[in-house]
Amino acid sequence: MFFDLGLHTTDYHKLKVVKDAIIEIDDKFTIVLIYESLDESLVLLKRKLCWDLDDVLYLKFHYQRHWENFRHPELNSSAREQIRHWNKADVMLYQYFNETLWNEVRSEGQGFFHELREFREKHEEMEQECLGQGGDSGKIGLNPEVSSFNRYLCEKMLLKEIEYLHYFRRKMENSKRRPFANSSVERNYGNKMFSGHAQDSNLILTQSNGTGARTV
Repeated sequence: MFFDLGLHTTDYHKLKVVKDAIIEIDDKFTIVLIYESLDESLVLLKRKLCWDLDDVLYLKFHYQRHWENFRHPELNSSAREQIRHWNKADVMLYQYFNETLWNEVRSEGQGFFHELREFREKHEEMEQECLGQGGDSGKIGLNPEVSSFNRYLCEKMLLKEIEYLHYFRRKMENSKRRPFANSSVERNYGNKMFSGHAQDSNLILTQSNGTGARTV
């Protein structure tokens, strides 16, 4: 992953160069999301951007499918140590931002964990609305009983990453051709009110990497 962020592979084992590059990345990005701690990352993102919890909702089957695609056979301790050595810079990058994330979570106080619980409850409600009873993630489709009001949102939440990226690019191109529209118009979601940001919340999930870190 560090290579994609501009660090040459010849510098991977130069401790000072790697540390300086990590600090530079930390200065440039407001938050780095950690995929293994996705819910905590998204709630923290919500707080930093002054959004609503509804703005960062996602469908978990996208998340689960990602991990299924990255399953690897069990490695012995020697092989793991070799991989860590070869990818020393990436390991340092991941450890730094994983620790940073949890330090920020702890600094948010108990209110953060109340929001995290509320976020997970909202998430379950949305999955029930969009997916119904669920099932095999490979066969998941739109809940046939989804309300007409929420159908459009659920259809977009079910798009695969590349499909959604194409959709979002088209939307950005169209927005350049017309005056800026207020994105805070509220949408009714069952008995809840969901802001307009929620329509595009799964954009958060369109980019990934092998270490589980994401940048915003």
